Amino acid sequence: MRTVIQRISPRVATFLRSPKMAAISMAALGQLLTISAMALIARHYSDEQLSEYGIFIFLLGLMQIISSLRLEQGIVYQRTQSETISLTSASLLALFPSLLLCGTVSYMYLMFNPQTHQRAGVLVALLIGSALFANIAKILTQIIARQERFYALACANAMRPALIALAQIILLGFVSGFCQLPLALLLSQFIFALLCYCILSIHGRPQLLDNMQRTIAAIKKNKAFVYFSLPQNMIFVLSDALLPLSLPFLFTGSEAVALFWLASKTVFAPATVFAESIRAMVYRTIARGPRQDIFKSVALTSLGMASVIAFPVIVLAVYGEYLFELVYGAGWGAANSYAVILGCLVIGNTAALPFVGALPILGLQNHLLLTECLGFVVRASVLYGVHWS
Repeated sequence: MRTVIQRISPRVATFLRSPKMAAISMAALGQLLTISAMALIARHYSDEQLSEYGIFIFLLGLMQIISSLRLEQGIVYQRTQSETISLTSASLLALFPSLLLCGTVSYMYLMFNPQTHQRAGVLVALLIGSALFANIAKILTQIIARQERFYALACANAMRPALIALAQIILLGFVSGFCQLPLALLLSQFIFALLCYCILSIHGRPQLLDNMQRTIAAIKKNKAFVYFSLPQNMIFVLSDALLPLSLPFLFTGSEAVALFWLASKTVFAPATVFAESIRAMVYRTIARGPRQDIFKSVALTSLGMASVIAFPVIVLAVYGEYLFELVYGAGWGAANSYAVILGCLVIGNTAALPFVGALPILGLQNHLLLTECLGFVVRASVLYGVHWS
């Protein structure tokens, strides 16, 4: 037994000191802050306000995916500093026309939505601002990951939910009305982008823009992310957002959207913090590893990440209804039914993350796109082909 412990202990100690453990620890802190803020929000805001914020969040997720054309995903795979600068410039350049297009489509949806048509203009302005700063922050974190400053990356990603929670709590006492929560999100994304820039500037002012010729060349070189990764991610997020964005048209009232939003935030927000804290690190590790060991590395990473997510989902399945009412207040226990189903989805998504990171290295992005298209068709068929009451 002692021999086994002696063999395991150094590995455990190494893991506890590793950047991955730092990322997981910071993700856990982010989860705690997110849940704490949501507990205050659920008690302070009405169903209508939470429903509007839920719609805002799902639209923002779509805008974040589309606006950078997913070019920022290629930053961690670049081998030279000049290639990194050119691709960073391309990612920033793509933001402005894409956000204009996304804002126009979002405005049309918000105008037709019976719950948001009165504030469509204000919500679109907040959406564009939030998506702009969120994508700038995402580009900067990819640069930090490429520099392999994983501890700084873990701390930065933990700060995002902390900033959102802090902004929401502060605005409770100063701003009232339906757009309070979206405004808090915009302010927190701006501060987070500024924080990421400050982290990059520790070793000197970073160069983020390149001349137009090299920027266009970077887009052409990394066009696989636009042709395959962008549609795949867009369809994936649209599939997840299809239900909450359709609920206002399928059901009268805002309770269904509010319940779904609370369940999805409870499940997805902590999982997203965890995934974003470790995603770039995992992708970079896979990119620099030997090709012959890639499957083993990806499989072990996938199993470990899924195990981390599985435990809280099991707790939700057993005690979820009681916990929802304890944390969010009486009447919110019904959200647990959504949460358990979404939790199973999160386990699968988390397990797939390392495999997704390996696809660009193997040139197999098109296979993932076909899988997401099939999944979207199935979800849309169930949602619109079944009569729901």
